[in-house]
Amino acid sequence: MADVLHHLEDVAPIVSEMVRVVRPRGTILVADFTDQGFACVAAVHRAEGHEHRRSAVTVDEARAALARAGWELRGETTGQLHRVTWFGRG
Repeated sequence: MADVLHHLEDVAPIVSEMVRVVRPRGTILVADFTDQGFACVAAVHRAEGHEHRRSAVTVDEARAALARAGWELRGETTGQLHRVTWFGRG
């Protein structure tokens, strides 16, 4: 899931669905913009006469929801204006 979290009001239903459809030994990847990335996207939208809305849902919130669902953080990196985390189980 990339660049989706900031469009959500509640991460729980999305995490539940990801957990449901990913194989037991599969990987869940969650990525969203860094603060610098959000500033860049907002500037582009402003230049086009629009606003890029951003909810309060974050990678940390998704990380906590996945942990509650039994998924373990396997890695995390930041680059290309994104924070990327991936999770596994088993």
